[in-house]
Amino acid sequence: KTDSRNGEILAGGGGVGTQLDQLNQPTDVIIDKRTNSLIMCDRQNRRCLQWSLSKGTVQGEILFDNICCWGLAIDDQNNLYVSDTEKQAVLRCTLNDKNCTIVAGGRCRGAAVSQPEGLFVDTSGTIYVVDSWNHRVIRWPKKAKQGTVIAGGN
Repeated sequence: KTDSRNGEILAGGGGVGTQLDQLNQPTDVIIDKRTNSLIMCDRQNRRCLQWSLSKGTVQGEILFDNICCWGLAIDDQNNLYVSDTEKQAVLRCTLNDKNCTIVAGGRCRGAAVSQPEGLFVDTSGTIYVVDSWNHRVIRWPKKAKQGTVIAGGN
């Protein structure tokens, strides 16, 4: 309800922990309109979870694990973008087959980011990355091997 004074717990109602009804330091959440679900980063559990909003789900489904995710974005083709602060990269993950590829950052010379956090993907496929520890925002055009600093910097 828009006039409600009390929130409703949609995910993580089982308290802090590692079970599928628990979260440990969630950092971002987005809505997947195609599946009417929440997709969230569960950082300390090193996983990305999906929770159905229409089924009244009491636990999440693991979309991707072994990922130190911080930020999320989704594009018009239903690709999920995840900033991974351990790999120092942004990954594009296909929700259908659950494959992920590095599309920004990584450990390549000239392409490095340090602590990628917030993300946005525009309609042309350009990725905007908050490169937190370098105090900047980088624009990464689709299929580019390197991004361009558009704000801040060391």
